[in-house]
Amino acid sequence: MDAAKNDRVSEIRDLLSQGADVNWKDDSGCTPLMNGVYYGKPEVVKELLAQNAAVNQQDL
Repeated sequence: MDAAKNDRVSEIRDLLSQGADVNWKDDSGCTPLMNGVYYGKPEVVKELLAQNAAVNQQDL
């Protein structure tokens, strides 16, 4: 979910409302929450946590 890397909170909301998995993992095994934290996107992190993103996921 590139929206998490690029601080696009409204796009994240749209994707999740259409059924996207909040804990989806990319090819590196990272979730949107991991990317939001890594890229320093606090609004993304807040939104994903509000959408019940799992905080105990591990990457590869």
